[in-house]
Amino acid sequence: MGPIQHDATGVEVYSTAFVIEEAPQTAGELWVGSDDGRIHITRDGGNTWTEITPKGLIPFECTINKIELSVHAPGRAFFAVQNYRNNDFKPYILRTNDYGKTWQLLTDGKNGIPSGHFTRAIAEDSNKKGLLFVGTEYGMYVSFDDGAHWQSLQLNLPHTPITDLESHQGDLAMSTQGRGFWLLEDVNVLEQVQNEQAKAKLHLFKPRDTYRTNVSGYRAVFHVYLAEAPAKDAESKVEILNASGKVVRTYSSNGEDRRSKIGLKKGWNTLSWDLSHDGPINAEKLVLMEMGVPIMGPPAAPGDYQVRITMGKESKTQSFKVLPDPRWKDVKLEDYMAQEKLALEMRDLISDSQRKVKNLRSLRQQIEDAAGLAVKAGHAAKIKDLATELAKGLTAVEDEIVQNQAEAGQDNFNYPRRFINRIARIYGVLIWDHHRPTGGVIEAYADMQKVYDGIKTRYDVAVKNTLEQFNKVLEEEKVARVIDLK
Repeated sequence: MGPIQHDATGVEVYSTAFVIEEAPQTAGELWVGSDDGRIHITRDGGNTWTEITPKGLIPFECTINKIELSVHAPGRAFFAVQNYRNNDFKPYILRTNDYGKTWQLLTDGKNGIPSGHFTRAIAEDSNKKGLLFVGTEYGMYVSFDDGAHWQSLQLNLPHTPITDLESHQGDLAMSTQGRGFWLLEDVNVLEQVQNEQAKAKLHLFKPRDTYRTNVSGYRAVFHVYLAEAPAKDAESKVEILNASGKVVRTYSSNGEDRRSKIGLKKGWNTLSWDLSHDGPINAEKLVLMEMGVPIMGPPAAPGDYQVRITMGKESKTQSFKVLPDPRWKDVKLEDYMAQEKLALEMRDLISDSQRKVKNLRSLRQQIEDAAGLAVKAGHAAKIKDLATELAKGLTAVEDEIVQNQAEAGQDNFNYPRRFINRIARIYGVLIWDHHRPTGGVIEAYADMQKVYDGIKTRYDVAVKNTLEQFNKVLEEEKVARVIDLK
């Protein structure tokens, strides 16, 4: 340690091992930095120590604030050094690639980190050698060239002292002297940054793999750079494709609801996929207690996927994986696939029922409109009477599928449950977990298929009767109008 002062209070005696790190590749290899600017290393578990303090690069009695031992090469290490205690606010970042035999000072106050921003922490990206992050008294900096140049990475981070940094599983975690913890997600994007990307009209960064889990927040995240904003009349589209190339989810600037609509802008865009297929079709004013509307799609099974982004004539594709939740070791891939298969069947059945509701409502509106116009024009009143009778038949079938009296989710307690309520409940039980469909779910779904077979028969009869009878009377009364399924 440094010299012992005669001051009896001891406040000027710097004798603290301020930071200690064990090498990630070698057990028993320890690096220690002290608050008097000394650096020592042991490679035998502490039996012998060697001082490797660089000569002339850092001030006397500075503080070795952080040591970062590289996971990319043995003997490679970085040091964040501060000396503000001695009224020196310069940044000091050191690097050695050979266990301290030679050293490089990576900060001179002119290569990106200002001379008054003294350094507290440093981290090297765990995936890309030479991608460095530094925390200073006033904010964050990044280097893409192993410390030769630095630039600000402040983003939405408050201007506060950064006390520690850790690169972990594709994210950068940090602590601040504002008593806060912050996380910079998807650092894998910075691993891919190149100058040429800024010149491309559309650049899609390779997404990192993601986990399918019932822990909230897990999704696949996509980062897109656009040199110019999309043309207002051109559709922008994001498609998720499975391993066989089939599109399982589509987002579009022309999307009809919040789960399918996207908006791209000039510059940086971040999009995400909730790891589910396109959801079922929903009739207007559908109210369910079982789940939100629009109903979410079936969860995608773990496996290989692609994301394809199209903007006008420009299109880019990147691959990624959806990984199974590592906690559910007894759930096999075939279990996930069985769940996905049955959920897709249920989704399609729900969609079919909702299409029928839309058709029934459309036909009812058409015959009511036609009858009103015909009577106004002086045609026989029997058109109106027939319209009323046929509308009742269409409504009766619709009421088997949906409960139109419910105005809010809990309102369903007050009225009989219809087909959509029952199938949505079974569907929800199936998709909200991570295992093979249970016997109870399979049996309940089989029962609902039988119920729906009866509904389809009555639907076909009601639609056929409406089209034949109403179009016939319109023709007899010489009303120039034809109704049909739209």
